[in-house]
Amino acid sequence: MFLLACQSQVDIDRSIEADGRTAREALTRLAARGPVPTVVEGDLPGLTATQRDQLVTGALAEGVRGLDVTFVAVPADRAPEQRVVVALERQPTRPIETLCSGGASRASGGMAGGQRIAAAFCDGAKAVSAVEGTVAASGPRERERLLWRTADALFPDDYEDSYGFGILPEWLGVGVGGSVGF
Repeated sequence: MFLLACQSQVDIDRSIEADGRTAREALTRLAARGPVPTVVEGDLPGLTATQRDQLVTGALAEGVRGLDVTFVAVPADRAPEQRVVVALERQPTRPIETLCSGGASRASGGMAGGQRIAAAFCDGAKAVSAVEGTVAASGPRERERLLWRTADALFPDDYEDSYGFGILPEWLGVGVGGSVGF
């Protein structure tokens, strides 16, 4: 028996010129001190504010590859300078860089059958890194995938820099080979 499934395409747009390495390093330092404060703006249909916060913070944590990080939802008025801001159903006419400066960023209505999310890693009113993503469908699984991909784009994996790829000079090639003979 074969099972075929279709998934909606998740589109991520890194909307500001930002150094993902800087955001990743700042996140690493912040996560070492404890849970990362996260402001969640907007609603997800069918979920209470608590359920929405748990879904968003849990999916963000899963989306950050190679780093054990916990995100915790905090009210905007009590958020520290360094924080993550996630806007659900973001108003597309508002520049993404303004997520860190506060104010309403949520669209008045949702996308027809889809989901739009914007996220920024903020240091005060400045966005260190910001991304926006959309997915055509709006089911629970699509929302999670969108949040995973958003976190991955906001805090890109530093595997290559941390674990040694690129240490050898380009002219030196190393390979593995083998053979079997009878």
